[in-house]
Amino acid sequence: FFLQDTKSSNGTFINSQRLSRGSEESLPCEVLSGDIIQFGVDVTENTRKGSRPD
Repeated sequence: FFLQDTKSSNGTFINSQRLSRGSEESLPCEVLSGDIIQFGVDVTENTRKGSRPD
């Protein structure tokens, strides 16, 4: 299948490559088996092990 970014503000990525600039629409890009698709910004959660505050 093909993936196209239609001027998203945070980006659309295939294998860490942004499809277009935020103000431009990308050309359709073919997605192949094993490709990694990302939308927007990565969010990570920082978790701590230990006791909770009272």
